[in-house]
Amino acid sequence: MRRIVYGAGVIVTTDDVADALMQLTAALANLGQTAHVRVPAAADTPDRHHDVAMIVGPGIPMLTEPAGWQGEEPDFSTSATLFRMHPAYPYPNVPGARTLSAPAEVDNWDPDLDGY
Repeated sequence: MRRIVYGAGVIVTTDDVADALMQLTAALANLGQTAHVRVPAAADTPDRHHDVAMIVGPGIPMLTEPAGWQGEEPDFSTSATLFRMHPAYPYPNVPGARTLSAPAEVDNWDPDLDGY
């Protein structure tokens, strides 16, 4: 289990969800975008949980740290999968695949070499 510190709040969720959320948050920040997400948070007992609404993206600091947990971890795998399905989630480049980021324009002009 991981504790996510976000703004003035703290939530506890699974390692899988915390990792997927951190990857998505970093990708959104890199693209200069934000997203509204719902994060499953564990309550004080293993059989209870609730969803926390968050805005993630650039300029919003987030960190995760290990959290002590007694008992069986809840199954939040669906939420982790949904984070990984977000269009901004970072995946290795696949030839021909659509991406949100614009291709970088390369300027090969070198004024010291008259453009060569």
